[in-house]
Amino acid sequence: AAHWVAEQHFSGTLDPAAGDGMDGTKHFDVVLIDSTDFNQAEPLFTPEFYQSVKGLMGSRSILCLNLDSPQWGQVRLVEFADRLSKVFTHVHVYQVFQPTYSSGHYAFLFASDTVHPFDTPVDWAAWDSLSLETQYYTPDVHYAAFV
Repeated sequence: AAHWVAEQHFSGTLDPAAGDGMDGTKHFDVVLIDSTDFNQAEPLFTPEFYQSVKGLMGSRSILCLNLDSPQWGQVRLVEFADRLSKVFTHVHVYQVFQPTYSSGHYAFLFASDTVHPFDTPVDWAAWDSLSLETQYYTPDVHYAAFV
């Protein structure tokens, strides 16, 4: 997948931005936040911060961010999803199995006002046309992550 991202970047179809995107001069289709742990940088976990992030998003944008282990941080996951549901229409926790993480799995959060992980159709033919060689990700894994 990293090879595909590099190709898209160099072809001009992908314009990644890393760093402090809070200047508000641009709208993003996808916002990925790899934040610190809970209780380490509290301003990154406030509704005000995510309202600002929402201001950077276009009308069909999605936000994805890392949360915590569903095994160890169940209360934090529920509280944070509830907090963001006051900012975004669609807020869904999803999980991945991550053998390198101590608990073996980890949870992330998907948020959007217009894109729903089940109700918004995924163009799997377009995905297949990319011919990406993934060792784990499949349509079944995609949908099962949100269960």
